[in-house]
Amino acid sequence: MQAYRKSKADSQMAPHVYRKCQDILRSVHFSSKNQCCVLTGDSASGKTECLKHILQYIVNVSPLSHAGLKRRFSQVQFILEAFGNAVTLNNTNSSRFTSYWELYFSPQGKLSGGRVHLYMLEKSRIIRPLKGGKNFHVFHYLLYGMDADQLMEYNLTSEYSHRYLSYDPSVPTEDKASKQLKSEKYALLISYMEAVGFSAEDIRNTLNCLASVLHIGNVAFASLNSQNNASMVQDPSPVNCAAFLLGVSADELGTALICGAVYHKGERATVRKNTDAAAQGRDNLATALYSRLFSWIIWKVNSFLEENTKEFNRHRFGPVLGLLDVFGSERLEINLLEQLCINTANEQLAHFYSQRIFAWEQAELESEGIRSYEVPFRENKGTVELLLNSPNGVISLLDQECKIVQNTDAAFVKKCDSSHRKHPNYDLAKLSYPAFTIRHFSGQVTYVALGFLGSNRIMLGTCLSECMRGSENQFIRALFKSPISETGSLALLPERMKKASFSMQKGKLKRNPTIRHKVAVVKHLVGKENHRPTRTPFPTTGSQLRASISELMEKIVPCDVHFVRCIKPNGNQSPGQFDMELVLSQVRSLAIVETARSRSLGYPLWLTFEAFVERYGIIVGLHRFVHTRNTMQQQCLKILHRIDFPGGWRMGNTKVFLTHRCHEALNSFLDRMVQFAIVIQKAVRKWQARVLYSRLKSLQVKQSNAVTNFLNRVGQRSEMLFEHISNQVMEETAKQRQRENEVNQLKSPRLSDPNSPSTPSQNTDVPDGFPSLSPRQSFSQQRTSSSASSITDAFSPGATPTRPGGIQSRTSDLSVTSVDSVFSPGVEIVNDEQGDVWATRGSKNAIFVKGQFLSNELIASRGALERDATSKIFAWESFADSVRYHCLQSKKFNPKIEEVIMSSASIYFSFVKDGDDDASTPCWVQLDVVPALQQAKAACDYAREKRNQEKQQVINSLPPILRPKTRKARELAAIEHFQQKIRPRRYIATVKFKRKKWARKEAVLNPFLFGNTKSLSQTDQQEPGPSSSEPMDSLDAASYGPEALMDAFGSSPNAREKEEGTSPQTIELQFQGRKSVLSPTSSKEKPGKKVWARKKFEDRKSEKGGKRS
Repeated sequence: MQAYRKSKADSQMAPHVYRKCQDILRSVHFSSKNQCCVLTGDSASGKTECLKHILQYIVNVSPLSHAGLKRRFSQVQFILEAFGNAVTLNNTNSSRFTSYWELYFSPQGKLSGGRVHLYMLEKSRIIRPLKGGKNFHVFHYLLYGMDADQLMEYNLTSEYSHRYLSYDPSVPTEDKASKQLKSEKYALLISYMEAVGFSAEDIRNTLNCLASVLHIGNVAFASLNSQNNASMVQDPSPVNCAAFLLGVSADELGTALICGAVYHKGERATVRKNTDAAAQGRDNLATALYSRLFSWIIWKVNSFLEENTKEFNRHRFGPVLGLLDVFGSERLEINLLEQLCINTANEQLAHFYSQRIFAWEQAELESEGIRSYEVPFRENKGTVELLLNSPNGVISLLDQECKIVQNTDAAFVKKCDSSHRKHPNYDLAKLSYPAFTIRHFSGQVTYVALGFLGSNRIMLGTCLSECMRGSENQFIRALFKSPISETGSLALLPERMKKASFSMQKGKLKRNPTIRHKVAVVKHLVGKENHRPTRTPFPTTGSQLRASISELMEKIVPCDVHFVRCIKPNGNQSPGQFDMELVLSQVRSLAIVETARSRSLGYPLWLTFEAFVERYGIIVGLHRFVHTRNTMQQQCLKILHRIDFPGGWRMGNTKVFLTHRCHEALNSFLDRMVQFAIVIQKAVRKWQARVLYSRLKSLQVKQSNAVTNFLNRVGQRSEMLFEHISNQVMEETAKQRQRENEVNQLKSPRLSDPNSPSTPSQNTDVPDGFPSLSPRQSFSQQRTSSSASSITDAFSPGATPTRPGGIQSRTSDLSVTSVDSVFSPGVEIVNDEQGDVWATRGSKNAIFVKGQFLSNELIASRGALERDATSKIFAWESFADSVRYHCLQSKKFNPKIEEVIMSSASIYFSFVKDGDDDASTPCWVQLDVVPALQQAKAACDYAREKRNQEKQQVINSLPPILRPKTRKARELAAIEHFQQKIRPRRYIATVKFKRKKWARKEAVLNPFLFGNTKSLSQTDQQEPGPSSSEPMDSLDAASYGPEALMDAFGSSPNAREKEEGTSPQTIELQFQGRKSVLSPTSSKEKPGKKVWARKKFEDRKSEKGGKRS
């Protein structure tokens, strides 16, 4: 395929259909007219396979407007083969319908979509396959592809149990491999239908229709009585199955099959059919159902091939390429109406071929004043008139005879004989049954007229039509309500708007005598020469055949037509065999010898001057737009002399005539110019790309610098924002932790220290002043005259000496009274002499207890008290050990720990429920153990006093300046102390860099680093700090500068000069393990470069001395 794609027009490659495809695509790209390719030949000559190769080449070679188009064409072709192809005597995959493919190209040459037109479906094959043939492939795929459950669902059995698929001894039986192949094709068919766009409901409706056709074929009729031959249904089972699948009533379907409607004087009457009429109506219903289903499938795949996308709508009005595949002429032992229709269509195409190749060429040459060698050819115009002429043609006579119900097949043959007895191509066959013989271009064929009238009538009947239109299945109802076009297909959507019709071209080119002759020929071709086609009150096979041929001719004639003649080598479908006589007869019937002679001696290609210059003017650098005929003719001569091909062209009055070799030479020059143009375009695009690259490169540098500066600014601001947000996050985190701690304290009064002892311990040393935590002492001090036992009730009216109390409620409150029996008498609480607290639940409702020192049983039951069972809810020893640890041993004692210790002396009860957490429990009752509270309070007071003493010791160990009395004063002193460490270096640096005058007067700096805002000039003239006689405790670090603080510590150089009168001394200050040596200057000398250099030298000297040591 790629070799033929890259081949030149004048290359010497072997003949192949790909070479013809390349010529067709070249015509599509360079010509403004639509193109058409007609495939003709006998049956089983390979036309369907040739169409596959053409579609495959075009889809693979042509640029596609959208992805997936190549896959769509192959899927659609497989679906059409399954529903429209069948096994015949001469072919295992014969097309039993005429298909006309339209491929849509954009003006830029991209393949944007396609469409399939259906003509002349062989409907009789559904009900009566001929000898040696089978029904359509899809029925066999259905039976061998479905599993047992699906076959049972559709009530289908083996292949030969259905009358429409009955066994034919002349057809070989299906072996295991063949059945497996059909099963795989069924699965492939379903997958392709899903890919094309069929929904699951569409596929199910399709299978319902196919199964209904098989069940309808199994309906048998019998005579009700011997007097009037009225029919009746023998077995209602097939009727019931078909009615169920079609969505109609079984009684209505059975009645419609055996009864018909008759109208007399405007009134309708129902009559019972005889068995023959009932069988005919049954077959008509099956053929109507299948043909309408096939038309709907064609419409469905067309909507898939030309999807309503923006890309398709933008490219759909470019050139169109048509591909016509007609089933070949047939000559069987018994030729019926179907063979007459097939041979009539082939006769019409043969007549069009002879006119297009021979007659039109000679007429064009004569009209242009050019004498040429006339090639003799066989004219079949008489046969076409015999078959299609109106009103005396064979097809027209058949339609006329069908109007009268009482007419017979013999009467039709007799009328044909009386009308065409003297016609040279018609003979009356001398047989015992009605028959006649017609001489076609492919040979003489005898037709048996038995059943012609019945097969020609396409009458579904009023009763059957109404039954189908009243179906509950919307799909079946829509199929039978849709109108039928003249060609026999469903008129679901209007046809695609034609870009150029024949009538338009006829009007434009009416003045040309050659075109007038062509119009007359086309009128004859489409059957419109003398009479309008006769119309019957109902559609017939003959009328649909005439309409299909007429529509096909209207599509083909305006195009540039390319012919592909298919020849079969033998009649056995065997490879490697060559039947000389069979091939010779096909060569004669297809006029191949005459065609070759005409191509070698004549000028089969002709173009007007304008079209010739427009297509080939680039060869000599001519422009398209010229005005006069003489100038146009001179330009044509200039182009022809450029290729230097004498004898390959002739110049007429308005057209240029070319031979095939000259045309190939021109195309070869044109291809070469296209290659040159591609090279030039490549160089220009390369230069444009370089210029654009240099511009973009410089622009990139500018933009990169701008982006870098922008990112730097964004980074700086982001850092500032990050620091700000980080501080906020830290504050929010601290607040969140505080809230969580508060919530945790609400959840359970448990201590948070994991090192707290969980078992009683007697080894803790108790210091003096710490409470003994003895339960007996506490009880002896707190015991009253009341009993140690008490009862807590959630609904008690009030408190008593033995009842701590509950909820005060009104006795008239019915909602309280109704649950009083459930919640009373509550829980009994007992204190023993060891200080432990015990509880016993006496109420029906559940009571939950929570506390720090519960027993292990309560902890295991999650605090649920068992009824009439005593449980320990407070252990004194555990409480005492916990208090000793947190108040004596732990170093984390703080107010929060104190609060938790105090809350651990309480027990909490819930009389309603135990929620997921403490905060969601709706009701808590708090019970305080008073002795424990008192002991805990005393222990916390001791621990607090001890911690205050430790803090005071730490404060006393500090210098007096860092020992203020309040917390705020201590924080200010710490800040001032920190400032003293860093102020000298910061101060010297400030003076060193010589700030502006206004900045030296008043420096507004961070007080955490540089202290309060002060005037630097005042700092330089500041008097020394307070005298040594003043108490150090009264110093306020926030009101003194660095010199005042140094005076406070006794290290101020001014103070030393006053007291001792000596020079300033060097002071060593210890900062984080490193000594910094400061040499203060005199009060008169301002710190500057000399002071800074001296200090730096002394620092280096001290560091070297430290390293040596």
